[in-house]
Amino acid sequence: MAEIITTTKTGILVGVIYLIYFLPRSFFVLRKVITKKQRRILAELLSVLIVVLSPFIYQGFAKEVTLFIQRNQYFFDLFDGNLLKFITSSRSVFLEKTFKSINRADNSLFLHLFGGGYYIRLDKPFFGAGRRVTEMDWFDLYFSYGLVGIVAYITYFKESLFNILNSKKNPVKIMLIVFIVYSLIAGHVIFNAMTTTILAVALAYFTDNKFGENDD
Repeated sequence: MAEIITTTKTGILVGVIYLIYFLPRSFFVLRKVITKKQRRILAELLSVLIVVLSPFIYQGFAKEVTLFIQRNQYFFDLFDGNLLKFITSSRSVFLEKTFKSINRADNSLFLHLFGGGYYIRLDKPFFGAGRRVTEMDWFDLYFSYGLVGIVAYITYFKESLFNILNSKKNPVKIMLIVFIVYSLIAGHVIFNAMTTTILAVALAYFTDNKFGENDD
């Protein structure tokens, strides 16, 4: 309901996938931890709640779904039926413009390797702010810190990442995969927190693992 009210397309998609994947898993877990009698009581309580609350839920839900459809139809028409621009909420346009700006810059190779900072104009880096963030985390990370920055960032976490991704039953694994995919097409969390994150990573590099165990 919250996702529909805010009309975030990517959020709704992830929410639907979440429900499809986790609800059946939750029911299977419940079958193992509660008795048959408890399951029957729980099912009866849920049935009563659904019957009592359904009129209120339906009215609010139907209204928000209608508004969601109308809003997205408006933007779809605004983008001249361009599905890519609609799905990415014009992020694809900013992405294309930024790449073109980098490629035509005099210091193009430097920008690809080390990035161009936060809001710096990539074609004229000493003339103030000009670039708009794409709000696609990994691309903004690339534009700001370059290939070297991304490699350094991932390298620091590589052991933890590989351990999680190679694990079979780690509950964080699916969350990490969703996070990586989601942040490719949306968001600005990693990017906006990157200055602090890189500072923490840099400090960790120079911190002795045995710090605090002896006077040195």
